[in-house]
Amino acid sequence: MKYYFFIFLITLFFTSCGGSNKIVKPLTKNSIKTEQSKELNLLQKNGVDYFAEGASPTPWKLSINNEDTVYFSSNDGLKLAIGYNYFSKNESENNIVYNAKIKSGDISITIIKNACKTTLNDKVTFQFNTKYFEGCGGFLKNSTLNANWELYKIDNQILNLSDYKGLPTLMIGKYDNSLTGFDGCTKFDGFAEIQGDRISFSKINYKSSNCNKKSIKEIIDTKINNRIVYYFFRNNDLVLYLIDDSMLTFRKIK
Repeated sequence: MKYYFFIFLITLFFTSCGGSNKIVKPLTKNSIKTEQSKELNLLQKNGVDYFAEGASPTPWKLSINNEDTVYFSSNDGLKLAIGYNYFSKNESENNIVYNAKIKSGDISITIIKNACKTTLNDKVTFQFNTKYFEGCGGFLKNSTLNANWELYKIDNQILNLSDYKGLPTLMIGKYDNSLTGFDGCTKFDGFAEIQGDRISFSKINYKSSNCNKKSIKEIIDTKINNRIVYYFFRNNDLVLYLIDDSMLTFRKIK
């Protein structure tokens, strides 16, 4: 049922917006800190990880669900729905390229990070055979993540506060992908880019500190730093699902 609702939602959103000639307006000094629209929030809640749109050469929209389907629709009548697993993906620090071959032709999606001065800040090109589309896109973000979180459980083990200088914490910046935190012994900072239902952590550095208490530094270094980690919410807790199937459970600090 959820799958069919998701298809209906995508179709409804593309249909209601596809006929519009609206172009995403550049940011102004007063609009840099802009929240996602209600429509994008709804798409994010229903599984869309990445969304893009443009008006060249005609209005078009693209949604990527990393667990399911890539949808494309344009005003010239082109409509595509391709399983995400059909695509190969090559990612570098500055861009992401998806390629797929289907019966009706070849597809190439190129994402150049932070190259658009709009609320969707990546430059995106979509090519299907000889058709070429250009616009802007971005990963959809769950604003619930932007809070101060305290780690209190690793897998099923509750952490004992007396073992640490203070329970480990992390906080993801709302607009700049900044990461700050405490590993139970030492403060750290870095970057954390929200990518739909995943978080890409990178460049985590520690502040110097003399401490003989426990920390989760080894977990951060081996399972979080420079890795993409899945997350989900359970009973208002934030759960990070790590590469070895272990889980870190955080509660929001009020």
